[in-house]
Amino acid sequence: MASSDESVSALFEKLGDCKHDYANISGDENLEKILKRQGEKLQFSCRCIKLKKKMFTTMKADRILVISEKALYNFRPSDNFKVHRWRLELYGIAGLVVSKESNECVVQLMSQKEGYRFQLGSCLHGFVETIANSFKYANEIELPLEVTEEKDLEVTE
Repeated sequence: MASSDESVSALFEKLGDCKHDYANISGDENLEKILKRQGEKLQFSCRCIKLKKKMFTTMKADRILVISEKALYNFRPSDNFKVHRWRLELYGIAGLVVSKESNECVVQLMSQKEGYRFQLGSCLHGFVETIANSFKYANEIELPLEVTEEKDLEVTE
């Protein structure tokens, strides 16, 4: 997997307040409690579709992704930020694969053979920028990033 200088060239000197709050959730009391327990601040949020291949079909689920300076969170919109589906420490990310053609990306994991596939729509650029910046802040290395022409990404196994 090749590193991309263009996506992470404008790294934050220091992470501050949320730069991309596409889901308009900044200030939500339940979310703030979850982040505060971890000593984190909201850096990014967006509504998206989580895609998961089951047999011969692709299952779709509405999700809200949240990035802090330490982790990536997956919430169901109906849970009102009282509980998260999962929290992934940024050091557990092996890389990111981004499609130029479909606004999809795959977050590849170090601890598992597969990753998480999302359809991010118009917030894809903000997601890539924020996760790359937060990853660099947390790990002091560049996030491995692959940009592909493929329209429908596959989660590698």
